[in-house]
Amino acid sequence: MSQWAAVLAGGSGTRFWPLSTAAHPKQFLPLTGSEPLLAQAVRRLDGLIPSERIVVVTARNLVEATRALVPTIPPTNVLGEPRAASTAPALAWATQRTFSGSRVPPPPLRRSRGPPRGRTLRIPRP
Repeated sequence: MSQWAAVLAGGSGTRFWPLSTAAHPKQFLPLTGSEPLLAQAVRRLDGLIPSERIVVVTARNLVEATRALVPTIPPTNVLGEPRAASTAPALAWATQRTFSGSRVPPPPLRRSRGPPRGRTLRIPRP
């Protein structure tokens, strides 16, 4: 089994305002050194995980800027989330995209109250 790393970089630019903005969120800021936070995170993986097995999840509007910031990561491994989500949905989506063999985005997630009592929830495979 091969090891992969997922770097979540989907910040919206609100936590460090006015330093960060929607177009330049905190992952692009050099807060703890001379490199932006995202570049530091990817550099820490050097020697642990090959760059072709590192996936960066970011906002759709930041994909190109993220690719430019971390050129060692293959462009196809920088994924633009279909919509902002928290950690677990972002990791689940990145896992599905990475291992399905398809770069076609999955359908949007829908809120559900869960399966009816006494029934099993079946999740269709892509």
